[in-house]
Amino acid sequence: MYRMIWHQVFSNYGNLHFKPNGRTEKIAIKQNISGKGIRVEFSNKYDQTAMSVNRASVATNPQMANARPLTLNEQTAFEIPAGQSLWSDLTTIVVPLKSTLYFQLEIRNDVNDLATSAHNFSTQIFETNILDFGMNYVYGMTSVAILTETSGHTIAFFGDSLTNQGYYADNAAKGLYDHIDGITTINEGISGNRLLLPGTSDSEWNAGFGEPAVARFSQLVRYRPDVAVILIGDNDLYQVGSDNRTEMPTATKMITALKCIVNEAVVAGLTPILVTLTPFKGAFSNGKAAWSEEKEIIRKAVNQWIRQKNLMIDLDRFVRDAADPRKLAEQYDSGDHLHFSETGGAAIGAYMAKEISELLKEE
Repeated sequence: MYRMIWHQVFSNYGNLHFKPNGRTEKIAIKQNISGKGIRVEFSNKYDQTAMSVNRASVATNPQMANARPLTLNEQTAFEIPAGQSLWSDLTTIVVPLKSTLYFQLEIRNDVNDLATSAHNFSTQIFETNILDFGMNYVYGMTSVAILTETSGHTIAFFGDSLTNQGYYADNAAKGLYDHIDGITTINEGISGNRLLLPGTSDSEWNAGFGEPAVARFSQLVRYRPDVAVILIGDNDLYQVGSDNRTEMPTATKMITALKCIVNEAVVAGLTPILVTLTPFKGAFSNGKAAWSEEKEIIRKAVNQWIRQKNLMIDLDRFVRDAADPRKLAEQYDSGDHLHFSETGGAAIGAYMAKEISELLKEE
């Protein structure tokens, strides 16, 4: 059987104008199982011109001493058409238990400008040599699956930038890898993503905010995780300002959307674990205060509904300030009062790993 061992969802980052031609991308991915072959998903989802993969290889040795070529239709050089994502052929390679996989890719397109890509700020699970933008940046391949006989849970972290940045999700993955055999994880976090609406801001990143989570959850289902850890909804509140008041959600609409995601997960055979929305008092958006009492009332109502679920993690209670529960506690705050810091994310990840482990025991 094939099992997903890594996925970083790609966004439309055309604003970065990354130039891939003439470069060799190197990616190291930590994983938790063993196998006898791999397949890779190459993605050109958001570009308008074909992506040429001139060379791609995988190894379990950091010097690529045992490198094997990645092929498509048995060709070592191939194209991914504009707007498409395609899985490679099976590459036979012995993958030792808990080994790191090393990839090298040479990718180009006719315009030397690539939009389809991803990033996070953590290097706990994967690391690349592309540091142009001050973050862990990856392009070309979005997923890795291993041919394995190892059974276990595959856990998807689904959400917005809190998930995408990797600080909590990667540390949760690492904690699970250290203590539970057979666990694999994937990251389906998109920076700026909202539960109910696509991006509507004038931010240079708006094109990367993606479809609303309630619509895109079906894309996660095709990767066949067993468990989905769902932390989504803060952006529906945070991104609403005085100039777009019509986009202010109600708690009822947010809860209905979360119900839809839960129902879709159950029908697909996934176990959904809902996570309470974290506080953001003091955060600013476009230079204006992003928090209000009205938004806080909505957030609290959504969290009250989530707390009634059997499968849920109360992250709000873990990260909120004891003196003012409308704020992130300082030890978890990156400084913008919305996102987690690196050290805070490590503590949150450890907490999440423990909570997920306990919930899996109850299944």
